Amino acid sequence: MTQDPSKYLKALGYGKIYVHRDPELDFTAIVALHSTALGPAIGGCRCIQYDHFDTALNDALQLGHAMTLKAAMHELPHGGGKSVLMIPEHCDSKQRDLILKSFGNFLNELNGTYITAVDSGTQPQDMDVIATQTPYVLADTHLKSTCNPSYYTAQGVRYAMEALIEHKGYGSFSNVTIALQGLGAVGLYLCEILLDLGAHIIATDTDPLRCEQASKTFNINIVEPEDIYAIQANIFAPCALGGTLNARTIPLLKADSIVGSANNPCDTSDHTEQLFKAQEITYVPDYLANGGGLIHVAGLYANLDSSWVDDKIKNIYTRTQQLLSQAAQQHQSMEYLAREFAYHVLQRSHQPHT
Repeated sequence: MTQDPSKYLKALGYGKIYVHRDPELDFTAIVALHSTALGPAIGGCRCIQYDHFDTALNDALQLGHAMTLKAAMHELPHGGGKSVLMIPEHCDSKQRDLILKSFGNFLNELNGTYITAVDSGTQPQDMDVIATQTPYVLADTHLKSTCNPSYYTAQGVRYAMEALIEHKGYGSFSNVTIALQGLGAVGLYLCEILLDLGAHIIATDTDPLRCEQASKTFNINIVEPEDIYAIQANIFAPCALGGTLNARTIPLLKADSIVGSANNPCDTSDHTEQLFKAQEITYVPDYLANGGGLIHVAGLYANLDSSWVDDKIKNIYTRTQQLLSQAAQQHQSMEYLAREFAYHVLQRSHQPHT
C-alpha cells in the first residue's frame, strides 16, 4: 500500500518539492529539495519503474533527506536533494533523450539550487544528454573526467567496513564473511575491492544475469535473493535499492553488523533501530558508509584535485571509528550518534532550510 507522502514532508522537515509534467513526452519529473543550508543540493537522478506517483514521491522525499544527512556527515558544502523520473516502461533511446533534455530545461528553472548526477537507472551518458540543456548537472562533458561515482561509493563502504572490523576485533578482511545484497555498479566494485582484501563473499541479486556475471568474474558463491539474510556472515552489506531491512527480514539476519552502499536500506515504518538493538546488531548508517560517491562528485563540482577526494573518502574510516567508540562508551546506537553529528553540522550553518 502506498504511504501518504505528507507524513514525510512534515517528519523530514522538507524545503521544496518541484513537479514537472510533460504530457507530450509522457513523463513526470520530481525534484525533492530537502535543504540548501550548507550550499546547493547535489543528488542523483533516479529513473526506475514506479507503480504510482506517490510511490515515486515517497522515494524522492526519503532520498533527498538522506542526501542532506550525507552531505552534513562528511562536512561538504552542499545541501540534500534528489530527482526521480517517471518515464514510459518501453521507452526507445530517441524518446529517452528528449525526456532527459526536457528535464535539463526544467532544472534551469531551479536556478542552481539543485545539481543532478547519476543514480539508479541512469548512466553517465544520460547526464551528458542533460548537460546539453543545463549546467546544473555533473556530466563528463562539463567536467572532462569520468563522473560515475560507483567506484568511490564502494571505496567509502570499504573504509567503513575496515573500521568496523578493527572495532569488532576480527583482525583483517581475511577473517570476515560478507553477505552482499545487490550486484549493480556499486555492488560489483565492492565485490572486487573486498575480494582483493581477502574477504569471503556470498552474494545475491534479483537479476539472474548479474548473478551469473559476478559468479563467472569473481568465482563467488551466489544464493537466492531471499536466502541472503540467513547467511552465516559477519557483515550484511545491503547494496540494492532501499527498504530491504524491515520487520520481516531483520529477524532472519545471522550477521552481527550491517554496512552497505544502499540509500535508506531500513524501512522507516518498522522501527528498525529497536530491532537492531534487540538482536545486538551494529548498524553503520548508510549516509556515513556510502558517502564516497557524493564526496567524489562534490570534489569534481568544486574542481578539487583527486588527493582531496581520496583523503575525504579515507576519512570515512576515521569517522566510523570515532562513532563506533562513542556508541560503545555512551551505550547509544550508531544511528543516533551519526544523526546527531549531521544535525549539529547543519545547525552550525545558521541558515534556514530552503
